[in-house]
Amino acid sequence: FADFSHMTSFKKLFYGCSKLTNIEHFDEIDVSHITNMNQMFYGCVSLVDITPLKTWRTRSVTDFSGFLGGTGIVNTDGLQGFTFESAYSLYEFFYGCDFLVDLNGISGWKLKGITETARMFMNCFSLKDLTPLKDLDMSTVSNVDSMFAIVGSSKCGKITTLNGLQNWKMSNVRFFNRMFGGQDWLNDISAISGWDVSNGVNFEQMLNGVACLTLGALSGWNMARANVLTDMFYRSRKVYSEKLGKYVVSLGGYYFDYSDNEYVEYEVTPPDLEKLTQDASAISGWSVPSGRQAFDTTEGYATWTNIPAWN
Repeated sequence: FADFSHMTSFKKLFYGCSKLTNIEHFDEIDVSHITNMNQMFYGCVSLVDITPLKTWRTRSVTDFSGFLGGTGIVNTDGLQGFTFESAYSLYEFFYGCDFLVDLNGISGWKLKGITETARMFMNCFSLKDLTPLKDLDMSTVSNVDSMFAIVGSSKCGKITTLNGLQNWKMSNVRFFNRMFGGQDWLNDISAISGWDVSNGVNFEQMLNGVACLTLGALSGWNMARANVLTDMFYRSRKVYSEKLGKYVVSLGGYYFDYSDNEYVEYEVTPPDLEKLTQDASAISGWSVPSGRQAFDTTEGYATWTNIPAWN
């Protein structure tokens, strides 16, 4: 097998290798001296099996940005041995992994020392079960921007509940912007009710597009440091059609059915759509400088009532 002992960086080593399917024998590579794995497999859309990485010892790596972004992986088997003693960021680690569903392989990761998980699972459209992440140590993380967001796509995510995240220590996080933005079918946020967000300053679009929010789950949040709430609850787009017997999504005056993880546009707009009414009074006790911009009241979207005046 190739000798990599003279290298310290694997940055973009297989970047965009769309036909790469087999990394057999990669378990024979000594990576203990490698410091950079930025976008190493980024765009390897045909790469599904990463179990040969199970022997890798990554204690010297400082940069994992985009490591597996855009690959075809379904699970995280092979990543159990990854450690982050020298790393500070997991930015876009799994970005755009369309088929990723199983996170059990990273359930034992020790993240203490990591300060950024921004866009880590962004546009992972098939991801639904977050419970394998329940023991992640988030205590040193300060930036979770777009961590689970769905952005710029006609597809939508499958996350419906945040169960598994309830014990995350979030007291050092400053940037919560767009963390769950675009997860149109997320309807249970009760798991994050106990989060300590007291150091958070930016909550822009954190829950934009999320359906059927019950804001009572957030009533106990300490928002004293928050200075950006723009579009935090922007465009909750889920509406119900009696005729169709189902919920559909409203987007820019068009209506879409959630089917096969795609938005399927109706040729004829259902005539009996009923806009949801969502009550915002539960968070009236937040102490924030200005918050009305957190709510969208655009015609055709969910109707917010009892929007707090705040300061």
